Amino acid sequence: MCWQTEAESRIREILDCRDVCLTSNATTALFALIKGDGIKRVILPVNICFSVPFAVRTGGAEVEFVDVNPENGLMDVCHLQNTVIDAKTALIVPHLYGKTANTFEEIITWAEENNVMVVEDIAQCFGGHFRSEYLGSFGAFAIASFGKGKNIDFGFGGALISNRSSLGKIRAELQSLPRLSGNSLEEKERLERTYTRGHYHNQSLVWFQQFYRRLQKTRTVFLNDISGFPLNGGVDFHGIEKRNSERHDLGAKIRGLLKQRFENIYVEEAPDTGVWWRVRLVIPDLTRHDLVLSTLIQKGIKVSKLYGAVTRLFNGDEQYPGHEKFYRESLFVDIIEENLDRLVRWN
Repeated sequence: MCWQTEAESRIREILDCRDVCLTSNATTALFALIKGDGIKRVILPVNICFSVPFAVRTGGAEVEFVDVNPENGLMDVCHLQNTVIDAKTALIVPHLYGKTANTFEEIITWAEENNVMVVEDIAQCFGGHFRSEYLGSFGAFAIASFGKGKNIDFGFGGALISNRSSLGKIRAELQSLPRLSGNSLEEKERLERTYTRGHYHNQSLVWFQQFYRRLQKTRTVFLNDISGFPLNGGVDFHGIEKRNSERHDLGAKIRGLLKQRFENIYVEEAPDTGVWWRVRLVIPDLTRHDLVLSTLIQKGIKVSKLYGAVTRLFNGDEQYPGHEKFYRESLFVDIIEENLDRLVRWN
């Protein structure tokens, strides 16, 4: 059994799903799903990674954004009531920061009643549980990521997961995509470095607009090449629970040190899914918020504000008050050894 077959078999075993296909990243997996399944319209929350609406739009589907809960930035069934539903409509439900989407059972019920296909985004929550079952096993499909910074970090790769049927037609779509060459690999890595710099230090609309235009011009965004997986082309999916447990322990140490440094700031506790993606600081006072952010950056702490300009890039000036409050008050500290070391050595 080759490493790819073994890895896909292990994911099927973990999630008890029908089919799995490893991809070069989660963006490629979603793009192939949109194209291969003929999805025409996608509903998704405004608080979401930039690459999700990009993959949807590039795949030829329309995007409808909905607001989120202002307290935790997650999708809520109450925001779905006035959405437009056409034939071949899909609902992307992201489990962000290691947390299950709000009112998740009600969201699933709403989708079933309205004949809307659910696609779970478990890029930040692979291996997480909801009512003793793995996230990613509830929708018709799920998208996973194993790239840099994810809770299961192999430095590369993603997966398309099906709970409905075989991925035969979608695999054909993946096979039609280009493979990496020397030039395309260099361009892809350059784009990823550019995105990472902007992701941490420049969440402005202008930066996203420039990056988006560059993505549209390049042919290296959607690739069907998994040779970039580490360990000589193979990865170990047998230690998922151990990896999540170790990350949880690291997050607890980072959270404890943040609470010591910022005594009067609320630092969120670990999610109850068993997965912890980043530690969130909640700072409603704007002046203090900016002071904490600049202090963390000066100390070399990897900290970010997530998904603020993305919706304006894709949806103009439409207002989403829940998301605006959540974004304004939130800072996210990476759960990495580097951050722990710098917090320990903080003078």
